[in-house]
Amino acid sequence: MKNVELKQVAVIMTCHNRRIRTLKCLEHLVGQILAPHIKIEAFLVDDGCSDGTGDEVKKRFDWVHVIEGDGNLFWGGGMRLAYLTARKSSDYAYFLWLNDDAYLAPDSLQRLINLHQEQVIGQQCEGVVVGKLVDEQGKPYYGGLSKIPCLPYFRRCPVNVHVTDCDTFEGSCVLIPRKVAESVGDIDSTFRHLRGDLDYGLRVVKKGFRIWQIQASVGVCESNKVASDKWKASGITLKQRLASLRHPKYAVAEKWAFYRRHFGYVAVFPILLLYGYIYLTHPIRWLRRQMLNERPRG
Repeated sequence: MKNVELKQVAVIMTCHNRRIRTLKCLEHLVGQILAPHIKIEAFLVDDGCSDGTGDEVKKRFDWVHVIEGDGNLFWGGGMRLAYLTARKSSDYAYFLWLNDDAYLAPDSLQRLINLHQEQVIGQQCEGVVVGKLVDEQGKPYYGGLSKIPCLPYFRRCPVNVHVTDCDTFEGSCVLIPRKVAESVGDIDSTFRHLRGDLDYGLRVVKKGFRIWQIQASVGVCESNKVASDKWKASGITLKQRLASLRHPKYAVAEKWAFYRRHFGYVAVFPILLLYGYIYLTHPIRWLRRQMLNERPRG
């Protein structure tokens, strides 16, 4: 019948000039120990890579569909393109969102699928499963998130021996069944790099689905210094500091749109705090640099 087709999994990925990491991620996918009726294919957006990532992937992994980007898609645009392409390609049973710097343990994908099936039967409802990732030191890095009561903020879901219900998720390793994918739709194009995953998770819950975080971690994700930290840098002008907030990897306008959508106008407070912090601390940083430069030597 359609048993094999219904157990196909489409892995959704995007990359930009991280060839070694991307190849390592795919090698860990090859090593997945799966039931015989479960097959995987991957949809990888090569977002303008100049390091040969896409060509190397085509040579080594014939089950990966490489989609060309223009170099300006960032995480949100790349994942949106890969996700949309996969959903139009075949009737996949599941879609696995996966960061290209996440290295899954051999049993991880099977564990995610098993947990989904167990929860659907036990809870009599549909939902997505979030895989917890740890950093190189074994500390929680990405996973499910819960709302902080009365505040427009999130905190990491507790790490314990039980399956955890979450309010949303970070999209580094998320298993989405087809029913949820068809109901919730695309990653919102409002969000170029950040918050598209958080927005999607909140929309999953609003549609009446659940978000379950798996008990034990599913793999390791390499820690990154991101461009969104630039606005905190020392030695830059106030104009440069404010301009960095418009970069897609921070995008304060998108941050405002996200919080207003999901928290209402109380979301103005995080924005006011951000600009207040910048305007108050910038002269202090400047004064500190002047004092250090004028300090006598010897």
